[in-house]
Amino acid sequence: ATRARTSQAVYDLLDPNGRHVDIREVAHEGPSLAGNTWLDITSAAEAIAAMSEGDRQRVTASTSLNDTSSRSHTVLQLSVRGRQGATLTHGRLFLVDLAGSERVKRSEVTGLAFDEAVSINSSLTCLGRCITALAARGRGGR
Repeated sequence: ATRARTSQAVYDLLDPNGRHVDIREVAHEGPSLAGNTWLDITSAAEAIAAMSEGDRQRVTASTSLNDTSSRSHTVLQLSVRGRQGATLTHGRLFLVDLAGSERVKRSEVTGLAFDEAVSINSSLTCLGRCITALAARGRGGR
């Protein structure tokens, strides 16, 4: 199922109405989505069902290279909390699926799909530059 979305916006894929959410910086936690859906998951089956629902809400489009080309970046955050005696533990795992980077000429897209492909490729280039800069900083670079 393909759903049209506004470019450069963030949506809650677990909300049946596809509600727009804002990115916020939370002290001592980092980036967070304001107003997104959180589910209490107690089994692997529940986790798979939630991920399947989010997957159905993703934006996809058909190109000459791919019938279900992802047209949006998707982030899944797993937040796990546990208690052992008096000790409370907390961990977070982020799984990221980036929109497909396709050569515009080979994908044969036009119009809005062309603009979308250019935007996706531009955002992936920017992300690559950020990762390169962070890696250089980690090696003692600037």
